[in-house]
Amino acid sequence: MGQLLLVLAAYGFVATILVAIRGFRREGSWISPERRLRWLALPLVAAIVVIVHLAYLRLLPRGPLAWPGADKLIHFLLFGLAAFGIDLWLGLRHLRLGRLRVPLALLLTFAAAGVEEAAQVFSAARNADPLDLLADLLGMIAVVACGRIALARAQSRSASRYSANDCR
Repeated sequence: MGQLLLVLAAYGFVATILVAIRGFRREGSWISPERRLRWLALPLVAAIVVIVHLAYLRLLPRGPLAWPGADKLIHFLLFGLAAFGIDLWLGLRHLRLGRLRVPLALLLTFAAAGVEEAAQVFSAARNADPLDLLADLLGMIAVVACGRIALARAQSRSASRYSANDCR
């Protein structure tokens, strides 16, 4: 049964990648980078779902996770990339919390990570670790911030190219 679920998860993941590639290619090159890149959110979210299910089924390979801190790095990267993809998908929306402007994707992804971490309390196959949740949060903040900075730079370069061409 576990192997069947693994095969189904792999097929689902590949299908998600194909849908993302199709969406990425359908958006023309004239479309803004964040609209084209938002299609990358689908495989990232699918990867998290597959990894979480494999962990609950105890089917994750132990080899790559053998060195200390590997699981925290994986939490950091996966949830950070997923938060950035969701941020793109939501159009870089944010909420105001007092003086802070918090990306909506950060709140949604952190809520999902918190629910998943809390659910581990009820599983014999998993153990809840607040450091995993901290790694998730730090990854989300770092990747979303770096992604937004990179997009702003790409848009300013694109705008300067168009304005330079208009003067000719």
